[in-house]
Amino acid sequence: MKKILSILPVSIAGTLIVKGFSSGFKANSCFVLEKDVRELTQNDIERFRPDIIFGYDYSYMHNKELCDYILSNKGAFKLVHYFADEPDGKYAYTEFPQLYEDYKKIGAYSFLWDKEFCAQLPDSEYLPLAVNYKAYKVSELGEYDYDISFVGRPLT
Repeated sequence: MKKILSILPVSIAGTLIVKGFSSGFKANSCFVLEKDVRELTQNDIERFRPDIIFGYDYSYMHNKELCDYILSNKGAFKLVHYFADEPDGKYAYTEFPQLYEDYKKIGAYSFLWDKEFCAQLPDSEYLPLAVNYKAYKVSELGEYDYDISFVGRPLT
């Protein structure tokens, strides 16, 4: 059984996306620990001993001490990131544009929501954004209120 540390980002949308992935990991017989990036410590990683650390955008890279620990021990686990934002854009790296160049050097596997961005990052694959429909309530009649929904944002 694989052990996956899913790092929940600060953003609400990112947290929903990571929780969706965590549900999928659990459905595939993985043991998952979800931890808010603001609360994650080196001790959490040492105790859990994950096979995979799953991050969203640049997640833990905003915390230099935590990032240094993860990168110095990356032989013990695989690093996997999902980008639902443009990798070289302010919504992914917030106030730290240098994270874009730093990320290219860490040796992580990347999945991106848009095929066009895959060429920007090494070891990246296209994985479109999806939704765990079971996480959302249906009407009292057992039906959804709408026939179609759109996922994303009109910002870039």
